[in-house]
Amino acid sequence: MGDRSNKSLRGGLWYGVLLFTLLLVLPSAYLGYRQWNSIRTYRDEAIDRVPETMESTADRFVLATRERFDELIQTENERPFWHFRKEFRPLTSRGTDLALIPSPLVESPPPTGILGHFVYATSDSRDAFLTGRGVPAEQPQPVVFLDLNLHADIREAMEEDFLETVEEIADSLLVPQFELTLHTEIPLLHVAVNLSKETDIDCLNENLLLLVDHQDTEMAILTTGYRVRTFFDDRAIPRLVATRHVFVEPPQGLPRSLPDCFQEVSYGTTLVQGFFLDPSWLMEDLPQRVAATTLSHEALYRGPGDPADFWAHPAAGELHEATPGEDIVKAERSLYAELGIEATTKIVDSGTDKVSIGSRTLHIENLYNNRWYQFIGTVAVMAAALGTGLALLLRSVRASYQETARTRNFVAAVGHELRTPVAALRLYGEMLSEGWAENEEKRREYHERILQESERLELLVNRVMRKTRLETTGIEPIAMDLPKLVEEIARSIREGYDDIKIMVDPNTPSAFIDPEGVRSIMENLVDNARKYAMSSPENPTEVRVREVDGSPTLEISDRGPGVPDAERELLFEAFYRSGDEEHRSAEGIGLGLHLAALHANAMDARIKVEDRSGGGAVFSVRFKTASS
Repeated sequence: MGDRSNKSLRGGLWYGVLLFTLLLVLPSAYLGYRQWNSIRTYRDEAIDRVPETMESTADRFVLATRERFDELIQTENERPFWHFRKEFRPLTSRGTDLALIPSPLVESPPPTGILGHFVYATSDSRDAFLTGRGVPAEQPQPVVFLDLNLHADIREAMEEDFLETVEEIADSLLVPQFELTLHTEIPLLHVAVNLSKETDIDCLNENLLLLVDHQDTEMAILTTGYRVRTFFDDRAIPRLVATRHVFVEPPQGLPRSLPDCFQEVSYGTTLVQGFFLDPSWLMEDLPQRVAATTLSHEALYRGPGDPADFWAHPAAGELHEATPGEDIVKAERSLYAELGIEATTKIVDSGTDKVSIGSRTLHIENLYNNRWYQFIGTVAVMAAALGTGLALLLRSVRASYQETARTRNFVAAVGHELRTPVAALRLYGEMLSEGWAENEEKRREYHERILQESERLELLVNRVMRKTRLETTGIEPIAMDLPKLVEEIARSIREGYDDIKIMVDPNTPSAFIDPEGVRSIMENLVDNARKYAMSSPENPTEVRVREVDGSPTLEISDRGPGVPDAERELLFEAFYRSGDEEHRSAEGIGLGLHLAALHANAMDARIKVEDRSGGGAVFSVRFKTASS
């Protein structure tokens, strides 16, 4: 039956493990695989998307840069041609009111990104008109407008430099490259005053009445959009210049002979107006500001002229050298091409207008690694939880089968224990009732046997009831002399036996104990030694009282087979008996040691079993010291 019990236990354990695996382990493993595959797929897809992301990021960066650049160009496109004078007559003036006011190009600093403005009048129409009248033509001179807040020396040097530059490119400014974008109708009087020489103020005041009759005449003003170009001057200095053409058509019906101060309106004229862009603003300041506001914190930026192996985070703006071997995915854009700036072949080939937007794949790897570590941590926690669950399940199954085995042993033991006294009681009762006892001595013997079997039944019932009482109600230990109590109990246990040896240390301190509990512990432990150790006068059961580590201790030692390590914890559980009832010769139902443990716990004492030197077992009960 023991083999069948072990097989049943193993079968139950395997069934529990299989059920646990099907319900928890396999679903967890499947979900873990899905999560791992999702993390790996995310990493691969994220790295594959980097080039496309960089291209779209570069496009967004270029669009934002173009918007700000176009704002500047559009503002200048809307600037009227008469602003390119030191003084001009506003449109609000009427009649002979000259009312010249300072130009904003003189009074205000140039807009951000512009170094200075200039104007240049072409001489074709003027030369033809003056030659027809027999008057020698003067070569028109360009005029430069700079910030008046500049230091005088700097302003003078810049003015000379810009004038030389305009004169160098004068021929290329004659032919407009852009289509006409603005057609306006301006009163003739207003145009005549604003095209005149600014040195002829007296002439204007004296002869303004000549044009009053024509002040309602409208003149067509045709203006091109700004053309932005790059070129190298004679000193190989790169320049950025924006130019436009303003066409003033000669009016009809004017007197043939006008004063010199109104000659420009007589023959019409073409103005070349423009400004010099600040290369530092266009190539450095503008793209850096745009990068700081449009790029993510993970993106990298490299502006025109930055070293090839250096990158900057837009918000920080500080360049850092790339780590050797670091994989940076980048997208390049030409600012000149994207902004519609005409660049020379030399500048295009040099690549000095290139901006690069990059991204490290390292941050994706780091993010992937972080998610991977989190996944590993989650797997570890789940594995620990599943392992703990499996261990608890196995323990529960094992405990269930052990409880079943103990219950089966208890039922078998109770049946075995009850069968003998009940059979004896019935036998002797029948013998007495049927007159088998022929004399008084036989009747007395039968009555004694009936009394013994009744006491045996009573002991069995009392043990079961005592177990229930100890589990449901407590006791109140009192301070007593343990050596004296043990000697009294030992004498009663030893009556009729010579297999007990008592050793008591009278100096053992008093203990908190329950006399009835100590008696039950001693009776059960001694009875256990007599059953399993076969104690005899030659190998007596030793009962000892002494102080161990400051605590009063009761020890009961035998020379039996000892207790295996695996059974030392189970030994004090209810109804536990080693082996099977069908193959056990010792009487009992497995309550003796359990009752001893219950009494010890009720007195807040500790009971344990250890191996005895030379063979056997030592049961010790350590009580609380009464003086503590």
